[in-house]
Amino acid sequence: MTTSQSATPQVQPTFNNLAVLGHRDRLHQPGISLCGSRAAGAQGIALANAVGSFAAQANLSLVSGYAKGVDMAGHVASVEAGGHTVAVLAEGLGRFRLRRELRAVIEPWDELEQYLTVVSQFETHAGWTVWRAMQRNDLICALGTVLVAIDPGDSGGTHDAVKKAIKREIPVVIGWPDPERDRAHIDPWLSKPRVRVASSEEELIAAINDALTSEAQPPEISQPTLL
Repeated sequence: MTTSQSATPQVQPTFNNLAVLGHRDRLHQPGISLCGSRAAGAQGIALANAVGSFAAQANLSLVSGYAKGVDMAGHVASVEAGGHTVAVLAEGLGRFRLRRELRAVIEPWDELEQYLTVVSQFETHAGWTVWRAMQRNDLICALGTVLVAIDPGDSGGTHDAVKKAIKREIPVVIGWPDPERDRAHIDPWLSKPRVRVASSEEELIAAINDALTSEAQPPEISQPTLL
């Protein structure tokens, strides 16, 4: 595909009930799902960067939303490390525009699909809404082998993604940047057999490795219908 910095990529047909821009077979390859706050602090962004870099080094796709903060940090770190990243939209694919953060690291431009796949489960020109963002979280979980959730609050999108991953029996690694901060709202999750918590970059990568090499077999994954 050839494009320029001002070009809007063409939307490709639906694939398994999803609208896809890029290499569709990427959706069937192992990946690490990542979610976290738009307003993550420096420690949270550092954890997201570590996840993106690790995914690339492990030859795994990085699967995340398309917001600033944790999402974009993971995407950029994956691309910078030579990996492939999958952006899951909370709106229709017709509204996709390449963000400047990715624009700065994708080279050469005529090989955009080598680095990025974009996917949406919504109608082409559907706008962003809270309920679409929550439904999008389920697709992020479904496309990954393990979910990494950076600093989940006691409500909101990252909290919702963890609950969806647990329901799907997908391993979850919670990145908790400040080990001294109260985590009463996530402690109940830690009783689950596939949930781990880590505070440093080293602990986070070790926990992801442990989740990826667990003897537990991954569950059957059903993909959402295009809405």
